[in-house]
Amino acid sequence: MKQILKRISKIAKSYLIKDKQDEYYYDLEDYELKKIIEELNSKNQYKNFNRQKTDNTDFDKACLDLGINKNASIEEIKSAFRKKIKYYHPDTLNNLTDEERKFRLEKAKEIINAYEFFKRKYNF
Repeated sequence: MKQILKRISKIAKSYLIKDKQDEYYYDLEDYELKKIIEELNSKNQYKNFNRQKTDNTDFDKACLDLGINKNASIEEIKSAFRKKIKYYHPDTLNNLTDEERKFRLEKAKEIINAYEFFKRKYNF
């Protein structure tokens, strides 16, 4: 990013200088800058594609964790979260074995992560 800003400032300065030789030099810089920007855009498109894939898998996992369908409203999401967290929270029952407590703790973490995913996705 720093390189791009330096090159942009050089290009901007080149338009103030009227010398032919400098203009040729900065036209070359302009071409290099365009190449860098195209390369960065292609990398960002690849990242966005991967992010979209993970968002879809995260969305499916979050729906499964909360036990809701994909078209659930925000109220349904909140309601499902409350029901699931109330059931799976490890502090709800006192006479749990260590294995049951660990299982409920892991399940509660999954439910909380799913709810946080929906909070970020729908901004509530």
